[in-house]
Amino acid sequence: MPPDPQPQSPASETHPLKWAARNLHFVATLGLTLALPFALQTAGFPVRYNWPQYFLSYWFVFGIRSILGAALFFLIGCPGQFRRWLKTPRSQAPLSAQFAQLAKRVTAVVLPAAYLFIGLIVAFSYNDIIAALNFNFQADAQLNRIDAWTMHGLTVSRLAHLVAAHVPLRTFDIMTVIYFLLFPALGSTLVFLALQSGAARATQFVGALMISYYIVVACFYLIPAVGPFVICPDHFSVFPRTMTMYAGQYEYIEVLKRYMTGQRPDVLGPHYFAALPCMHIVQPMIALWFLRPWKRLAFVFVIFNILLIPCILLLEQHYVIDLLAALPLIALVIGMIDGLKLRPGPSGAVDAPPVQN
Repeated sequence: MPPDPQPQSPASETHPLKWAARNLHFVATLGLTLALPFALQTAGFPVRYNWPQYFLSYWFVFGIRSILGAALFFLIGCPGQFRRWLKTPRSQAPLSAQFAQLAKRVTAVVLPAAYLFIGLIVAFSYNDIIAALNFNFQADAQLNRIDAWTMHGLTVSRLAHLVAAHVPLRTFDIMTVIYFLLFPALGSTLVFLALQSGAARATQFVGALMISYYIVVACFYLIPAVGPFVICPDHFSVFPRTMTMYAGQYEYIEVLKRYMTGQRPDVLGPHYFAALPCMHIVQPMIALWFLRPWKRLAFVFVIFNILLIPCILLLEQHYVIDLLAALPLIALVIGMIDGLKLRPGPSGAVDAPPVQN
């Protein structure tokens, strides 16, 4: 078992603006949550959620994968610490003290996880609201034209279809697996940070994700684009709907069409439509930033980010401009939360200490 979470030192930056920027995500989450019932009613949605789906997907499936992934992170990122743990004699402390220690660890994980759960529901809800009120395919057509201009006539859909003509379709299923690995990777990062650095650092990580989501939701309100697959005329003649990603894309298109005709579901489920900026680049880069004290883990995330880029594009989930727009958002959010501190610990450290703020 890893050691007790290390307490965070007091923030060296006491400037009110820096403190406000670091904690803005709490205010944003509270404000958006309080406004949510009114926003849902304005868009014609019921204030009802598919709670069994949310709880099963998040606390059971996502939770188990995150815990298993965090164990793998521990082996990769802290091999020396793991060897010391194997050699440590069994604790002789009273059972009550051992339970108290376990409760402390569980709390360090559950509190930021619960905060992420609330934030995701808020972000998903506003995605539905904005899609129902604003989506009409026009923003996607505009972003597609920007891509075509940027790439001298080539678009993401044309690129994906060219690749599909020369590789087995099984390749796209493999890319789908890589694409969806992001979610347990983020959960594993949360658990690992909570156990290694404490609940405060894990909450900062969640806060960085949340403020990113809220900025993307604002962008979605202004530019309600979903992705190349929604305007690709022969998308499902090239890729069968039996493939995992394309079944989900087909369902999203049907949902958007129903929203455009004024239809609303009886209960709300998890939907995420926003294309610009690309959160599939923003989130792993934020995770990379928070894991940078552990050099091996950081290296794994660098490789993962590189692999994600062709998957994102060839699965027609995002435009090239979405990926480019992610870069300033990454810098902004990291600057707000961490102030862009580039040296988290001793250079060359194998089991580097957690970032101290």
